[in-house]
Amino acid sequence: MRSFNFSEPWTDISDYPDTHRLAILKELSVELTEKHCLFKRELELIAKREDCDTVLLTDNVNYFIVHLTWSGSKEFYPFPRTQELSSFISVQEILDEDARLF
Repeated sequence: MRSFNFSEPWTDISDYPDTHRLAILKELSVELTEKHCLFKRELELIAKREDCDTVLLTDNVNYFIVHLTWSGSKEFYPFPRTQELSSFISVQEILDEDARLF
């Protein structure tokens, strides 16, 4: 997989202990309902935003920017809000724009 260029507010999840990554993935699995596009998908956590509860994930085909609610319970569809992106370039453009606006 290609490597993204992360700048504030985004941080590569590998900069954190594995327990942090696992806690984020656990919360995601708690929040997803059967109607959600990510329900039951095998996902890899790539990065997180430091200024909000947004994370970047992939299923090794597409990328997803997800805003977790951290409610600790199932959400009502369409939450957690999810943006699906089909290319590395489109994700990097969002990361760059977020850095510019930060």
